[in-house]
Amino acid sequence: MPFQRIDSRDPGSGLLPLLLILICLGWLSPPSLPAQALQVEARLGGGINWSYGAAAPHIHQRPFPAYYGQLSLGYWVNLRIGIGLGLTQYPIGITHLLQIETPDISRWNSRSHSLSYYPYMTQLLLWYALPQGKHRLAGSQVGLGVLWARTVFDFGWSRETAVPYPSGQTVFEWSEWTVEPHRFWGIEARWNVPLWTRKRQRVLASLQVVKGLVPVIRTTRAYYIDFPDQTVSTTWTTHGDYLGLALAYQWTWWERKREKGPRPGK
Repeated sequence: MPFQRIDSRDPGSGLLPLLLILICLGWLSPPSLPAQALQVEARLGGGINWSYGAAAPHIHQRPFPAYYGQLSLGYWVNLRIGIGLGLTQYPIGITHLLQIETPDISRWNSRSHSLSYYPYMTQLLLWYALPQGKHRLAGSQVGLGVLWARTVFDFGWSRETAVPYPSGQTVFEWSEWTVEPHRFWGIEARWNVPLWTRKRQRVLASLQVVKGLVPVIRTTRAYYIDFPDQTVSTTWTTHGDYLGLALAYQWTWWERKREKGPRPGK
């Protein structure tokens, strides 16, 4: 059974100040700007996490599939530049495989996983929309943001196994995992390409890259055959680095008296 540990600190402690900043930007922006608009975005995405660690015989890393959902509120300061605040459900994990094949042991495969799940990850994002035109990138959006979270659910499939073989040999294998600290900080870059556009709505495809700034999970995998003094082990660490694709839906509201003119992101 997986072990679950919960950090019960307030997940939204950093959310209120940033939300107030976002509201103030709306009130303080000069009314003479060519376009001011609110934007709601929902996105679903999937990709992989990967880990770092020294190589060891028979122990291999496998990319960890990660799927997430995000809901965000944004504000277009002008026709090209916007700022947004989002709430994300985001998993970070490690997967590694112990694979042994010897003349006496036909084949031994054992997979191990560790997972940290952040149900309240907050994101602050600044984006720039390329102008419309005949160039290939027309209407695309480039974004750069900061991700952070404090509340986390940790799941580790730790195990200890001894498997005898007819030859008389026994494979002993085990894994241990730790999560420290109970928070996440990362930076994100994204590139949105419009797939479908209407007056106030857009559907976009998105390429996303996240670089974690603190260690999230450390997992040690070890094994030996018959003799403990011949133990082989390695430790993997993930910072939450992520590469993936997403599908996003954006709905934008701007003042009706400006509907006849250029719209944000156009």
